[in-house]
Amino acid sequence: MGRARSPVHRDGRQCRPDRQRGRTPAGVHPPHRPRGELTVAVPKRKMSRSNTRARRSQWKATAPTLAPCPNAACRELKPPHQACPTCGQHDGRQVLSV
Repeated sequence: MGRARSPVHRDGRQCRPDRQRGRTPAGVHPPHRPRGELTVAVPKRKMSRSNTRARRSQWKATAPTLAPCPNAACRELKPPHQACPTCGQHDGRQVLSV
């Protein structure tokens, strides 16, 4: 592939730079957005019901992890690494007054 050349007319004279692809004419600027205003991506097509539901099928709640309390007298289910809300013990020590 050759090197990209600047546009030239058939008779050899240089093309006007404002006529080149992607350039705006001199003195004309693209529309200005106020500072802080963002543009948002807008989908080109409507998302089908099956695609929407397939995507949302992964967005679900999970059951909380529960472990039995290590206190032999209690054995209630509690969140791991937390004090037992029933007996108030954690890691073999009484940490809550219940």
